[in-house]
Amino acid sequence: MTQKASPDWSVLLAPFQSLFSKPGFRYFCAFVRVFAHLDGRLWVSSVVLSRLLNRHWTNFYRFLRSPTWDTAAVSRQVFALCVPVCKDEGGRVFVAIDDTVCRKHGQHFESAGVHYDPMNRDQPHHLSHGHCWIALAGLAQQTGQKAVALFLSCALYVPKAACRKDGTYKGKLALAAQLVGALPDPPVLVAVADGAYAKAPFSKALQESGRFLLSRLRRDAVFYDPPPQRKPGQKGAPRKFGEKHKASLWAASPDDWRT
Repeated sequence: MTQKASPDWSVLLAPFQSLFSKPGFRYFCAFVRVFAHLDGRLWVSSVVLSRLLNRHWTNFYRFLRSPTWDTAAVSRQVFALCVPVCKDEGGRVFVAIDDTVCRKHGQHFESAGVHYDPMNRDQPHHLSHGHCWIALAGLAQQTGQKAVALFLSCALYVPKAACRKDGTYKGKLALAAQLVGALPDPPVLVAVADGAYAKAPFSKALQESGRFLLSRLRRDAVFYDPPPQRKPGQKGAPRKFGEKHKASLWAASPDDWRT
């Protein structure tokens, strides 16, 4: 029986050392090393029990909420390390974005709510109570048409009913655009997502930042040209849309597509 070689953690985590204080970097290394060997839920108690750091258990939670390090900076560093393996032959960098529900039971979980969960087949309407996370991952190109998702960052979606009175509600599309927009600018970045993200708030945000979206649409989806310019003295309300185009007709004529 062959055993997988353990990575050289000192080399692997060295690029992150400048993002932490000296004690903070020790906690960061402990979390990464323990979580890398867990297949299920990632518990802070698992890091405490690993004995990699002989500290009081409250110190581990204090590190997670410490303002001395920035999760966005860590995410940018992870992305910089992932770019070489996420770039295809044409120089495009692919990232995937999707939402997942982490089920929680109890009355003391902040920002929890009821979410649509397609993985919950025990519930007739596929609903689960818990936290909904918008996750962003780099797609490392493999042989054939397969890819490996390398986690980059995430954002917690808080339903309107669970928002604090002084909090600002952000939808899933806005959070997804925020995650992609926080990434440094590679040559060409393509976000891959399912049909739930093929909507104007997300696609326009990517377009404005020079990124691209690869997704799927409904078979009856339609597109509109920009509204025509109004003629001098033209009466009536201005048009909101231009000429209408059906996606089914575009898909049936591949000669009109450009790659």
